[in-house]
Amino acid sequence: MIGKDGKPLVEYFPKSQRKLMTDQHVHVDPEFETFTYGDPTTPKRSLRNLRRGDLLVFYCGLQRWDSNNGWASDHRPALYLAAVASMLRRT
Repeated sequence: MIGKDGKPLVEYFPKSQRKLMTDQHVHVDPEFETFTYGDPTTPKRSLRNLRRGDLLVFYCGLQRWDSNNGWASDHRPALYLAAVASMLRRT
């Protein structure tokens, strides 16, 4: 996967982890090229019911990465606010 600057995202990982990370599946959600979000499951289908003034909030689960050992087991994953969008109009 290529980042905004044209650089493969795998290059942001330590050299010792790049081969492992190159083969990892990337789940892009939301996906802003075709404006899709997730699988067509019931919770995600409800996105079509958003109205003017509603908030669409995206969060992500992140965990500390140890450059020598991978996921840092001494730090628990946590949830972080990634983006908030206010619906201006219905298309």
